[in-house]
Amino acid sequence: MTAVELQTELLREISPIAEDEGLMRKVINYVRDLVRIKDEEVETKEDVVGNIREAFAEFKQYKEGQLEFQTADDLLNELRTL
Repeated sequence: MTAVELQTELLREISPIAEDEGLMRKVINYVRDLVRIKDEEVETKEDVVGNIREAFAEFKQYKEGQLEFQTADDLLNELRTL
């Protein structure tokens, strides 16, 4: 189906509830949620690979004594203060 055909089908499907304000508000909110999900930033393969490389570089620095990691207890204590 083309985009125009899908738009026509959508209008045809919601026409039975077009006079019901409550149901139409639900449809509008649902569509807004879909748009929000669609617009959320999605990590690309390059982003994921870059993040993994960064993690390995940090781990290498840790092993060489150039970087200290936060302990789990310190992290939990920090989160509790937020």
